[in-house]
Amino acid sequence: SGGAYSFSGGLHGVGVSVTNALAKRLEVTVWRGGEVASLAFENGDVVEPVTARKAERGDRKQGTTVRVWPDAKYFESAELPKNELVHLLRSKAVLMPGVIVTLTNEKTGDVQTWSYKGGLRDYLQQTLTADALIPLFEGEQYAGRSETENFAEGEGAAWCVAFTEEGQTMRESYVNLIPTVAGGTHESGLKDGLFGAIKGFIELHSLLPKGVKLMPDDVFSRASFVLSAKVLDPQFQGQIKERLNSRDAVRLVSSFVRPTLELWLNQHVEYGRKLAELAIKAAQIRQKAGQKVEKRKGSGVAV
Repeated sequence: SGGAYSFSGGLHGVGVSVTNALAKRLEVTVWRGGEVASLAFENGDVVEPVTARKAERGDRKQGTTVRVWPDAKYFESAELPKNELVHLLRSKAVLMPGVIVTLTNEKTGDVQTWSYKGGLRDYLQQTLTADALIPLFEGEQYAGRSETENFAEGEGAAWCVAFTEEGQTMRESYVNLIPTVAGGTHESGLKDGLFGAIKGFIELHSLLPKGVKLMPDDVFSRASFVLSAKVLDPQFQGQIKERLNSRDAVRLVSSFVRPTLELWLNQHVEYGRKLAELAIKAAQIRQKAGQKVEKRKGSGVAV
């Protein structure tokens, strides 16, 4: 019933409070309902109380501007980390297809703009360093009102996965548009869903050679992905929210990914066989490496 706010991050205002405490000056301006309201702080204290006035005629702007001047005495450098800022802004454009995000550097005059009409797929394709083995597997699913799986309405995920035989893998995940650079339970759910579907396909088509045991990492090691989960009341590790700890997120993501991939693999059997070969090859390499270690351990033992 809370609409978009049910899945928003940063509703407690802690971030802006800390920013204000570490700033020489902070200004906030809000355009809404034909009015403009503004407020300013210096060194953490109010210097210009809230004032509201009617917007100029024809000004139908809606939104909020926050300007901040960091206080250099609290930081090694008062310069904003450009690369982190670029990555964060670009990710917002990826997660909200069609939204245009702009970064303007007033000192240099540089302007960068991002808009991904194809969302996760566009972004993943542009970031991959090697050709994908099969077409990109993408999906999006959210719980409805009649959901019986104990998920709240609107909870779910959007994902895009690529499997490559070589090159560096690219993995990015988000929860409620917040980047989770250290992963977490939603990534575990994706891993579980991919493994369950591919293992099921291999068993259905009797593709597993005798003596080979498949593990989740055999499937996941060559997977690149972008994952965007929506979780009600997410539990994060630490204040900067870099890792999701919500236990239910494993089941949430897995329960949507697995049946979608199973259906897709059985509709595209030739791609399913290619994925099966990739996973089986990884399992065989892993088992051989394990046997070498066992031999080395036992070789110098006198009985």
